Amino acid sequence: MATICVPDVKYFQHKDLTHIRSQPHIGSLRTLSNDLKAKSSSVPNVLDGGVFGHLGLLLTDTQYTTMLHILFDGPTNPGDFTSPAVGTTAALMAEICKAWRDNHYTFELCCAVEKPLISQVFEAIDTVYSQHTEI
Repeated sequence: MATICVPDVKYFQHKDLTHIRSQPHIGSLRTLSNDLKAKSSSVPNVLDGGVFGHLGLLLTDTQYTTMLHILFDGPTNPGDFTSPAVGTTAALMAEICKAWRDNHYTFELCCAVEKPLISQVFEAIDTVYSQHTEI
């Protein structure tokens, strides 16, 4: 199976998070949260119609359901491709391969959005405070 090329999303539409230079407080954390939401929603996806990009990665089920009236159904790793049974028609085989590639791409893209967001949170908060912060 060919390697799937996932776009590099390290350069989000909204590039930088607001740096927290002192001890985090509710206001600075709210600003950080809003920055993260802007970043995640700027990366398109196919989940739930793609209306809010990857915003579902940052919201609770209740928050997301309130916005879209559906639950954010984050992708799961489809695992390795397994060949269909012998005798599968070429048309069905192509359909199965395409479905696996689409699922794999969606999963990889979600990971490609989530990982830099986490990293940027630690970069935005001074080390003395992020060592004691659980995310």
